[in-house]
Amino acid sequence: MLGHLRSKALESFKTRLEQSMQKGEGFADSVRACAQSCLAEFDKGCEASVRSTKLTEMIAKYEKQLIDVLADEVQSLFEAGETDTWLSVRNLLESKTKIAISEISNVVVGLKLHKSEIDTKLEHLRENARNVVKRKAREAAAAERVLTRMKDRFTQVFNPDENSKPRIWTREKNIDEIERNALSASLKILSTMAAIRLDKMTDEIEHLLFSSLMDESGDIPSSQRTGITPDPLASNTWEEVSPNDTLLTPMKCKSLWMEFKEDMKYTVNQARSHQEALRIVRRKIKIVVRDSGGSSDHSSGATSSHEDSCKAGGGSNFESSMEVLPVLRDLGMEVVEMLKETVLMALRSLQPEMVGTVIALVATPSISRQQY
Repeated sequence: MLGHLRSKALESFKTRLEQSMQKGEGFADSVRACAQSCLAEFDKGCEASVRSTKLTEMIAKYEKQLIDVLADEVQSLFEAGETDTWLSVRNLLESKTKIAISEISNVVVGLKLHKSEIDTKLEHLRENARNVVKRKAREAAAAERVLTRMKDRFTQVFNPDENSKPRIWTREKNIDEIERNALSASLKILSTMAAIRLDKMTDEIEHLLFSSLMDESGDIPSSQRTGITPDPLASNTWEEVSPNDTLLTPMKCKSLWMEFKEDMKYTVNQARSHQEALRIVRRKIKIVVRDSGGSSDHSSGATSSHEDSCKAGGGSNFESSMEVLPVLRDLGMEVVEMLKETVLMALRSLQPEMVGTVIALVATPSISRQQY
């Protein structure tokens, strides 16, 4: 910059001196006058250049700080996947940008720069901040990352109970309803990542995804599967959304949803199997209690042998008891604890060696806890 100012001052000096000589002015006086005016302009230009350089360096410093903060916090917001993600992103962008601009404005007061130059620099900072958010949004909208967050959200809703403990799939648990809630939470993540929403504009993406991908059973509506109605997601654009702001097209959203549903089938089927196994063990324990007519005698110290029980018709009791044990072993300690009242009733009718087996089960680490 200084080299440019020096060259400009030299050219100006030559031009002015030539013009002065053409007017018939004295050489020495002309040289002195031209030199003074050109040097004054050079000094003024140097001061402006130094101030502009300081402004550029200062804005670059605050811009880097702003971009670093935005990149980290915006990424965290996208990973959290809350329903108001874009509102939080907009608020974060606005607040952090305001802080940076305020700090810059306080520092540049003494630089005596033109307001237009400062405004231009600050507008450039705002645009760069927005671009950082857009870049992080595109990174977060990568198919595999979206799919992973959807699966994580499904698991967070589906597996724990209201006390944040591993859910035990008793018959009272409505697996279909719990699955729908988990699917709904996952679909909201897909909706959030479908488009950039830095401007306060409304869109129908969430409504369209829910109406197209989830009926009351959490499945794609049958009218679309059979082709009775056209598929609203058979498109590469969203209404009211600019192509530049589109992260996941309607067709891509549907493809991801189908892949997600397929991947989560195992989790849901495991829950149904767990619930069925629990139903079986309840039924078999009840059979043990029902068939043990002399359970109270056993508990009060009766000494009838297993052979006597079999002769009295208690063989089915023993067989049912033996069938219960593998199921209890698979279900694990949580289920045994939950069924302790029922199990205690059944224990009175079991042989001593079987009682020991059940007690051992309670002390065994839960398989269900490892799975869920």
